[in-house]
Amino acid sequence: MQIKNFDDFHKELYRKRVQETLTRDLLVRKLTSVRISQMIWATYFINAKLIEVGRLQFENCVDFVKIHIPAGPKLEEQKVLQSLRQSKQEIEKYFDMKNPEYRCESWLLSRQMNKLIDANSNIAKFYRLFDVEDGPDATRDILNFVFLKQECEDYSTLQEDTSLQKLLKKQLLSNYVLKLGLG
Repeated sequence: MQIKNFDDFHKELYRKRVQETLTRDLLVRKLTSVRISQMIWATYFINAKLIEVGRLQFENCVDFVKIHIPAGPKLEEQKVLQSLRQSKQEIEKYFDMKNPEYRCESWLLSRQMNKLIDANSNIAKFYRLFDVEDGPDATRDILNFVFLKQECEDYSTLQEDTSLQKLLKKQLLSNYVLKLGLG
């Protein structure tokens, strides 16, 4: 962060993100240890490979910028668009990239899921920002991000606290294959 001359706001934000990343498994997921994936994710912040601008995070992948959607508030269209607009200046400043290509790989961009959800939902509006192709199976990511589980032997035991959980549980139980979206 010092080498890239991060401002005080970003330095403090990244310290907070590293702490969250390294404690979320213990405090939120109630695991007995921190997953290696979370330790690696923390190094992305420590090594200034990511910048956070508004609702989204942006990863420097040399030839393009990868968009990440951190857990948090609703993925509101205006906040997403604002984040994308503001990111251009931050990406140029911290990654020394002008007019980068943006890419996103996420279960939120699943074409199969997008056919099932309300067209006015925040997820559907986010989906429409991209030209989407199918990627690999999204089941693992759906379990991880929607149900906060690493694996599940019996989908009937998955919680149904939200309409999205209900919808995705139904699809998993019917063996409907949802693919990651590459946008």
